[in-house]
Amino acid sequence: MEIKGGEQRRPCNVSPAWNSSGESVTEGLPNGENSSTSSREQEREISLHATSSKEWAMRKARLEKEKKELELGLKKSKYEKKRIMKKLRNLEEQHLTQQMEALKMSKEIENGKKLESNMEITHLKGQLEEELSKFKATRKIVIEIKEEIIHLQRALEESKIYPIYVENAEENEVDDDLKAENEVLKEKLILRDVELKQTIEELKVSKRDQEILKCEVHSVQDSLFSLTHEMEDLKVEMESKNEETNQMCFKLQDSLEELYVVKEKLSKVMEDRDVMHKKVKQYGEKNNVLNHRMGSLMTMVLDLEEDLLIK
Repeated sequence: MEIKGGEQRRPCNVSPAWNSSGESVTEGLPNGENSSTSSREQEREISLHATSSKEWAMRKARLEKEKKELELGLKKSKYEKKRIMKKLRNLEEQHLTQQMEALKMSKEIENGKKLESNMEITHLKGQLEEELSKFKATRKIVIEIKEEIIHLQRALEESKIYPIYVENAEENEVDDDLKAENEVLKEKLILRDVELKQTIEELKVSKRDQEILKCEVHSVQDSLFSLTHEMEDLKVEMESKNEETNQMCFKLQDSLEELYVVKEKLSKVMEDRDVMHKKVKQYGEKNNVLNHRMGSLMTMVLDLEEDLLIK
């Protein structure tokens, strides 16, 4: 730019200083002092504006980072809440199913198997008592038959020896009577032998039945023994399941406490987020004010440069 007199002047990049009321501080000073002070004030304002803009950019970046971290924390807390609630539902369902299974098993064992085993034992005991009574009766009959056989054998021997001592005149009549008695006794002996054989066979059958019943009683006792062991195992399982349910309840309480802590942290985080949003809004308003002031300062600088050029 050329001025009157042929002198060439460079436009200065100096802006005048302004006080808090917006009036120029450099007015009323000489031209040299006015320009130097205005340049210093302008440099100071520019440096302050640059530092404030840098601080504002850093704060804005930090706030954006904190905002992202808060959003991630919110997402994580929501996911943890869903996972804990799902875990709680699964634990409650497992607890209910375990209780139902335990009650069902205990009812089946107490109501069904014990009654069946007791009925079988009473039935077998009754059969054993009947067989023992039959065995005793048959044994008594066998003893009586043996005594009768011995008595008949003695009578036969006496009947065989008796004709030697009788007189010759009475031998024919006695022989006929003895023969008839002998035949009757022989028939009785044959019948007794048949009955004896039948009773012996019945005794053998009763012994076999008794052995079979003993085997059945042993098997029932073994089954009862196994059932008692199963009951003990079920009791142990029930105790272990109760321990597991107690542990699950403790875990549930811990998870609920953790959830409560997470909720408190979440509320604090939400409050911090609201505070940060308010701060961001305040900084945005301040930035707008600073930008407006920068624009007004730049217009003033341009006006001063024009005035200087005109002078």
